[in-house]
This record gives sequence, C-alpha cells and structure tokens, in this order.
Amino acid sequence: MNRIIALITDFGVQDPFVGIMKGVIYRINPNAKIVDLSHGIPNFNVKYAAFILKVSYKYFPKETIFCCVVDPGVGTTRRGIAIKTRNFFFVGPDNGCLSMAALEDGIITCVELKNREFMLPEISTTFHGRDIFAPVSAYLSIGVPITNLGPVVDPQELVRIELPKPTIENGFYEAEVLAIDSFGNIFLNVPCDLFSELIWTKVIIETQDKKLEATVGRTFGDVPLGRLVLLKETSHGYLEIAANQASAKDLLNVKLGDKITIRRTQ
Repeated sequence: MNRIIALITDFGVQDPFVGIMKGVIYRINPNAKIVDLSHGIPNFNVKYAAFILKVSYKYFPKETIFCCVVDPGVGTTRRGIAIKTRNFFFVGPDNGCLSMAALEDGIITCVELKNREFMLPEISTTFHGRDIFAPVSAYLSIGVPITNLGPVVDPQELVRIELPKPTIENGFYEAEVLAIDSFGNIFLNVPCDLFSELIWTKVIIETQDKKLEATVGRTFGDVPLGRLVLLKETSHGYLEIAANQASAKDLLNVKLGDKITIRRTQ
C-alpha cells in the first residue's frame, strides 16, 4: 500500500518548511508519492485553506491523504486530528481547515492524534507540520489503521467552517471574495447553480470604491483584452470574476473578505 499524500500549507516555497515535511515523510515511507496541492495559502487564513481543499479534493485518486497545515493555533490547546471519509483521509489541526471537504465526502471515523508512536520523538510547540502531521500522514500512506493514531472523536465536536451565504434578490447579488488566484481572478461565495440558469448578459460590479461593467460569459475570451467577465460556469463551481489577460483583482481593487455587489443591466 502506498497512498498519495497531498500537502496544503501557508508556508510558501522560500523557507525550508515544506521540504522538511517531505523529508520526514520520506524517512518513514521512502516510496511516498507526494503532491504539492498548494503552499500559497495566505498566512493564517484557515477559511481560504478550507475552501481550496473543498474545491480540490475530489479530483484525486481514492484514499489520497490530504495533509493541511494552516495552523495559527499551533502549540495551543487546539487538537490535531485525522479523518477517514468515504473516499479519502484528512490530517491537520482541528481548526476548521478540513471541515468542508471532509463533511462533503462523508466522515466515517475521526481520531485525535495522541499516539506518540506515530510522531517524531520530540514535539515542538511551533512546527506540528513536521513533528505530528507529516509523520502521521506517512504512516497512513503505508496502511497504518487510523484508529491506531489516537482516541475516536465525535465528528459533531469538530470545529467547522461554513461559507458565508450570499444575499440574493431579484436582479441583485451581494457576494464575498473567498479567494483570489495568482492571475487576479476573484472567486465568490455564489454557487454557479444559483446563477447559471439566468439569462443575464451584462452586469455592473460594485466594490467599495469601484463600479465597472462586466460581460456574463463562459470563458476569458468572451471579452476584449483587459475587460471584465463574470464567469457563470467555472472549474470550481463558484462564480468567478476575471479579466481577459489582466487582473480582475487590480481592476476592482479588492482583497479577501471584501463585499462585491452584482447588479443586472441586461
């Protein structure tokens, strides 16, 4: 048995933290298969990590282990957990970063990480990614039963993060910026299925200090270079504001958590 381990962190790639975690995994499982899902999660942003994990996990092979280390509470009383769902495993802090994906796939078993046999001999107060979550993921990858890792936890007791609900009225959406990718594309908290049946063709997008027109489309090329497009069918299932070969983030001057209003014009 050699399950894939997918890593998601807010460590970036400049520092050695991700490499150290991989080193720990390879010492336990020299044949490990590791995928870097993302190391660009904004620092300490647990909700962002939860969203990225939710829109990503289902594209991996069954029994993939998702090790998520976005952990501003490291060293405090927050617990480390491992979750087995219908198709996958999730390892990380109990701060909500695993909750959306694990609940969507259906939790079968959850344990608190207590068995020191499956951790490094010395546990730091600041790097549980290295000392706890990486070794636990490595042991799961070679088939160690999840129940060997610690006592069973009631899934109802887990910390949960839920996406904020958009305000939807006739001809009007008030949404929140959930994520912004490296191209400046803006992901909103409006599921595409709440919008895809509408026959809108043009909208006004309003932010705190901007008001710009956008075309409702299905691809970046539906608008001229530099113009905004509101994508109603996306790869991740949520409305997206983009710009053809430009940054929607810069055009609208928004950041994570900002409110955006979408109004129909045509």
